[in-house]
Amino acid sequence: MNVELKNVKHCKWASQETECFTASLYIDKKRVGTVENDGNGGCNFMHFNDRATEKNFIDFCNSQPPKVYEDGTELSMDADFYISLLLEEHLKKAEEKRWLRTMVIFRLKDDEEGAWRTVKAKKDKAYREKVVEFLNKKYEGQIEVIKS
Repeated sequence: MNVELKNVKHCKWASQETECFTASLYIDKKRVGTVENDGNGGCNFMHFNDRATEKNFIDFCNSQPPKVYEDGTELSMDADFYISLLLEEHLKKAEEKRWLRTMVIFRLKDDEEGAWRTVKAKKDKAYREKVVEFLNKKYEGQIEVIKS
């Protein structure tokens, strides 16, 4: 089952206890409903077009393995948590996209997961290629990921 959030509207200023957002929920490239959270804490609200799809989605989420964090904490999966993880991934990608407008981002092998180093760079493709070349020379063999 391929589950995606599309048309995500995130309201950072209204997010207090949880992320405030609305989004369309797609399963296997078909819009099956919407999800939202008012940002005041509590669960995500899921609105499905039909009950059968809702049941299938919930069963799918419950069958997923637990999420294991670096510190060893293990959280069991359910539909609400699955949606939260999809939103978290969407927000990370949106942030990276914003950064890449004005910077080249990279991570060294010793850096912790999710941490990025940045270098300001013009939008010019040739300039960005020079920046990447410079970083590869400076951190020879140490670069894990580089995005420009």
